[in-house]
Amino acid sequence: MLSRHEQRRLDEIEQQLMASDPALAAMLLGGSTSPKTRRWKAGSLASGLLGVFLTALGATTVTFTLIFAGILALAIAACMHVTRSRGAG
Repeated sequence: MLSRHEQRRLDEIEQQLMASDPALAAMLLGGSTSPKTRRWKAGSLASGLLGVFLTALGATTVTFTLIFAGILALAIAACMHVTRSRGAG
């Protein structure tokens, strides 16, 4: 829990941020992400989950094709994650 002084100082910093860079302040205060970003994250997550499922299924049934497909899907998910992370920074 913050003291009254700390809370007041934090509020002052927040007001200064809003005045100097409103777009950044909106983003930091819970602004929504773009639809393109949400689709990219959903695709990356779906690819990762599919990869885990296919790899587990392939390991269970000892089907190397499924294992390969699962590893490929995991690699795609990792590439999507890394590519998006670099683009955001």
